[in-house]
Amino acid sequence: MYYTVIASTVTVASCIEFLKWVVSQADQKVHLILDGHSVHPSKAILEWVAARPGHIQLYFLPSNTPHLNSDELVNADLKRAWATGP
Repeated sequence: MYYTVIASTVTVASCIEFLKWVVSQADQKVHLILDGHSVHPSKAILEWVAARPGHIQLYFLPSNTPHLNSDELVNADLKRAWATGP
């Protein structure tokens, strides 16, 4: 499993840099599940992936399905704890 933390706004360029890094680390085809962030299905990213069919495959979660996104589940606990306070 690979992930990164980006301290600024996620852009097409930063997403492609992450994809390059993930592909460079893998010794087999990468299967990547993405949420509905507006950057993910951008033309530039889809073209980058299409140029590497043996290296990476993207899968997109359906819209309005935060329950399928594992980081949303983690963040839900954090948000609840923050909202209710100590």
